[in-house]
Amino acid sequence: MTEAVAFLRSRGLEPAAMTNTWRLDDNFAHEYKVRSEFIARFGFAILTSETIDALRPYNPLVEVGCGSGYWAHELRTHGLDVVATDPGTGRYSGVPKGWKAWTEIERLTAVEAVRRYPDRTLLVVWPDYGVEWAAEALASYAGRFVLYVGEGAGGATADDRFHELLEQHFEEHLVVPLPVFDGLHDRLMVWRRLGEA
Repeated sequence: MTEAVAFLRSRGLEPAAMTNTWRLDDNFAHEYKVRSEFIARFGFAILTSETIDALRPYNPLVEVGCGSGYWAHELRTHGLDVVATDPGTGRYSGVPKGWKAWTEIERLTAVEAVRRYPDRTLLVVWPDYGVEWAAEALASYAGRFVLYVGEGAGGATADDRFHELLEQHFEEHLVVPLPVFDGLHDRLMVWRRLGEA
């Protein structure tokens, strides 16, 4: 069990029941409060053991824009070889009160990371909405697979160019559903470069 799943269960939420349907019931206010605490601690996406197993065949990985490094920490704990990178210029820059990184993070831009680690599979988890760094990393990446956790085109993650580059140069190979908070539609998408068997 991942620390994210354990946290949700300790707050009375069962990840297996968390789907992307709106539930305007008595539990909604509680889930919304837990969501705020969860995001501050773990990030936006809910990492499960099943997701880790789905990522295992694409090892070793380089994660760009890793933020606090939670995903890299958890993947390393479960035996995957992950280089966690983030430039440290976003919400995780400096040392906000009470914040600490989950793991060692190399301070690299996304482009620097894919160029420094060309033999690793690219992992992008919830890239910031409307910013260019995820697309720039994808344009610089020469590998076979992209592991992308977020929403599709027009959603709350990455920018239009990132999604256009995925569609132009890769094909969707595998989709792994994730537990999600109400109103979100993120999932793990494995994209394979076009022309690769």
